[in-house]
Amino acid sequence: MHQVATVRARYSDLVKLLGEPDYVREGSYSNPTDKDLEHCFDSIVSVMWAGDYEDKEEVKEKYKRWGFSICDWKEEETPKGLYMWTLRGEDEQAMYKFERMTGLKDHTFPFFWEREDVKEIQGVSPQPPQPIEEVEE
Repeated sequence: MHQVATVRARYSDLVKLLGEPDYVREGSYSNPTDKDLEHCFDSIVSVMWAGDYEDKEEVKEKYKRWGFSICDWKEEETPKGLYMWTLRGEDEQAMYKFERMTGLKDHTFPFFWEREDVKEIQGVSPQPPQPIEEVEE
């Protein structure tokens, strides 16, 4: 899993669209708790949705189902206003899945990807499930 894009949104928008985060840091970036340091990002993120790092099966399953995770990066506290969130996944399809699921399209494409390079993968099921249109290739 690596960064595939950034998404401009408010924390409250993400909670409304994705539910409460699966990981919430207890301390701060500069003063993490011991529990925070057990997290794979060593307290670099304050919140994360659908991370593939957790020992919790339901979180791992959510990441597999969604195909992406989203988090902040190196912030002292969780950003509440407009923020460029880090979208993580296995490939550029994670960005499309996030866009399809949330409707949020205010993001950046990293490196050399173009919008037309990102194609829908059949079987992507947003929360709650919505029908997926057929895509001709």
